[in-house]
Amino acid sequence: MTNGWRLFPSARRSSIASIRLDISRAVASDIAHFASTDADDNFFGSPHWRDLLTELQATGKRFVFKQGLDVRLLDDEKAELLFASKYDGDFYFAFDDATDAPIIEQKLQLIRRYTTKNCRFYLFTGYDRRGRFDQEFWLTDIKALFERISLLKKYERVYGYVMRYKSVVDSPHRGIYNLIAGWCNQPHLYRKKTPREFAFLPSRETDAKSLTVFEIDHPEFSHFFDGI
Repeated sequence: MTNGWRLFPSARRSSIASIRLDISRAVASDIAHFASTDADDNFFGSPHWRDLLTELQATGKRFVFKQGLDVRLLDDEKAELLFASKYDGDFYFAFDDATDAPIIEQKLQLIRRYTTKNCRFYLFTGYDRRGRFDQEFWLTDIKALFERISLLKKYERVYGYVMRYKSVVDSPHRGIYNLIAGWCNQPHLYRKKTPREFAFLPSRETDAKSLTVFEIDHPEFSHFFDGI
């Protein structure tokens, strides 16, 4: 990334003036530390998003939001302004819950009406809100991860990025999570290979073993390894 600002969420601010201070500092430092006034630190969750985005555009400099915008909040007005910006690199969004699939698909169609640029979706996985982290959770979570990736793969220049919660280290299926992340997080392989083809590439013996062992016990996942 060159000659642009990376906009990261920082501490919450109670005033729009302090957010604008971040923007003014960025003019001098070439880096903006951004925080919304909304409770979830989401840019489009701020009631001031329009003013702030207009101010960013007015600087004439490139910028990029790296924290993953909430695509569910995107509408025609937001899309028109965002995708008309002097943006630096890919657009980053979040897709954390497979039950959001219908609205995510609607927003992908909306996005494509305004831009053909690369879009990347953070795919948070491995976190059990119930705190159980049992076999039922792990299998349901892996299935949901595959389903999210399958949806994104339907669209050109749309990529997922798997973000594993720390609990995955202790999962009995850690190898499968590592396989999926290794494949999905490399766009040049994600588009050209299925997860099975990726697992059996030279030097990926660990992935191949993980897939083979997992599939013996859970053949219902075979179509995900072959069909994505």
